[in-house]
Amino acid sequence: MNKSRIITGIDIGSSKISVIVCQLKSADDIEVLGMGTSVLKGVQKGIIRDESLFINALQNCIKRAQASSDQMIDDVFVNVPNGNTMFTIQTGIIQSQSSGQLLTKKDRETAMKKSSQCIDKKNQSILHLIPMTQRIDGQSLDIFKPKVFNQMEVDTGILLCDSTNLKLVVSNIKKLGLTIKGVISDYLSLGAILVPQGSMGAHLLIDIGAQMTTFSLVSMGQLKFAHTIQIGSDQITQDLSICLKCSISEAERIKVLYGQLQKFQNELSQHVTIQCHNGSQNVKVSLITSIIESRVNQLFQVIQKYLIHAPNYDDIFLSGSGSNLKGLPQWIESKISKPLNANYDKTYKGIQINSNYIMAMGQIIYGHQIGLLANSKGSFIKKISNKIFKY
Repeated sequence: MNKSRIITGIDIGSSKISVIVCQLKSADDIEVLGMGTSVLKGVQKGIIRDESLFINALQNCIKRAQASSDQMIDDVFVNVPNGNTMFTIQTGIIQSQSSGQLLTKKDRETAMKKSSQCIDKKNQSILHLIPMTQRIDGQSLDIFKPKVFNQMEVDTGILLCDSTNLKLVVSNIKKLGLTIKGVISDYLSLGAILVPQGSMGAHLLIDIGAQMTTFSLVSMGQLKFAHTIQIGSDQITQDLSICLKCSISEAERIKVLYGQLQKFQNELSQHVTIQCHNGSQNVKVSLITSIIESRVNQLFQVIQKYLIHAPNYDDIFLSGSGSNLKGLPQWIESKISKPLNANYDKTYKGIQINSNYIMAMGQIIYGHQIGLLANSKGSFIKKISNKIFKY
């Protein structure tokens, strides 16, 4: 087995860390060798608050992935928890220094760097600079060509993450003797694994996690909008605990067994037995549904509030542990009036993984697509990313 083709994705979420070990046989042939997951505590609102708990969880899931894959983990892709993240589009402008100067890729790189200079980073670090559109002397240029120019403008997608999270993740992975091939934003990982390659449509991607919900809009293969809000499936569990006066563990059990968003007529009056603080109680399934629907309705009201500023989209991709709620797809379609798309990228849909490993697999796919695993200089996006943040 070619060791240089073994790559690992590490997804650090708000409640768990998931690790997937893969062998890349070719651009469209990825074999899963092993997986491992571990509960992660000490993360609040997407920020790592307890480093020791983070280190323990990281070590545990890496050991489990190594045992299940029978491989020593070396090269890795990783993300950072989504607290204090931001995506913005800014324009960088450069002027030619002399008459008859030819445009070069270094000029485009310089323009992209200039696009980030006006951002108030607020304890954030730039993770990715993504070239979107470029204009030479006011004329759009779809394909980069060396030519004489006076002025160049580059609209650049800028992805930022929390600086403290980034330092903690990178330093502790290095302490484990692992080589970081790329730190990849969840927004890009989701797009890589969910959206079919070559898609000319516009897609809304929603990932419902434990503490946070990430959503992004990918149009014609480009990230156009992204945001993260601090509402996740844990809030549903807390709501059930408070309203039904039961423990968190009992509320989680109720959510898994009886949680739904569709009020089926034959279940409206059905009663279920739950363990409350003052003993066993019978409650209606319709009450459980109403409690869940209230929180989910709030979540999607917030999402739609932000989407006012986003381009239009054709359909929705749904992922994350919170997306398993019964009736959620039909509820979303009725509320947003857009169809849910279950046709994940056919290139990778044969990969047998559950929702816990979607983000980690997306890291591997995206990193491979932009050349982060190549021995050569690789793509322009790889080059500019490595210049912004050194691993």
